[in-house]
Amino acid sequence: MIILFLTILVILGTVFLGWWTIPVLGMVYGFWCASKNAAFVASGSALAGWSILMAWNFIEGPVIELSDSIGTTIGLPGKFLLLATLLFPAVLAWTATTLGVSIRNFQILSS
Repeated sequence: MIILFLTILVILGTVFLGWWTIPVLGMVYGFWCASKNAAFVASGSALAGWSILMAWNFIEGPVIELSDSIGTTIGLPGKFLLLATLLFPAVLAWTATTLGVSIRNFQILSS
């Protein structure tokens, strides 16, 4: 249930506020949850959210052609750019959630 909720928050946050909402959500979730698998949950939710957004973009516009064009310009295959685009939110969420968990655990230990 929390994965679905975080995925929806990632989608809405990205659409209305931008990519930087991912680390904010990750940190808040990590601080709130502070469990061992919090980073996996947040990272998976971010990946799922951006996968849905990319699927929407596949329907609405020429994503493959654009990624191939940009890939040709920088000397990389277009598929690599699509993969990097999906890994970006997962890494952001993972690191921010880990930071949130660490802050929470530090506060608990220092009390």
